[in-house]
Amino acid sequence: MIDVLAAAQAHREALQPLAASAAALLGGRAASIGIVDDVGRDVVFAAVAGEGEDELVGARFPAGEGVAGAVIASGSALVVDDLAADTRFARDVATASGYVPDAITAIPLARDGRTVGVLSVLDPARADLPVLETLAGLIDVALDLP
Repeated sequence: MIDVLAAAQAHREALQPLAASAAALLGGRAASIGIVDDVGRDVVFAAVAGEGEDELVGARFPAGEGVAGAVIASGSALVVDDLAADTRFARDVATASGYVPDAITAIPLARDGRTVGVLSVLDPARADLPVLETLAGLIDVALDLP
């Protein structure tokens, strides 16, 4: 089985345009691809486009925190229109990044039947899960590149 985090780091140049595409296609202020590390304790930002782009690539947060953590834990997509009212929102992580969003759309990234990461769009103009599912498939292909 492929080491997903190592693949994400090796293919950052392929993942970055996919994060940018997610933000553009959903009209978001930012998008990120987070990959769970090999021990499953942290999520590492493999690619970030938009707000926080320069600060977040390579940054880590605990895999069980925030909306992204909830997506990873459940393996199900989430659309949250009011993050301030959502108890899962990790405001401290957002504040540390320098950008606090109002809304998020996030879907899990899965390989071999297990969730290995999350694709998130912050402050999207629309929540288009089929578009994100298509991009998730492209992310999977990018992780398999030699």
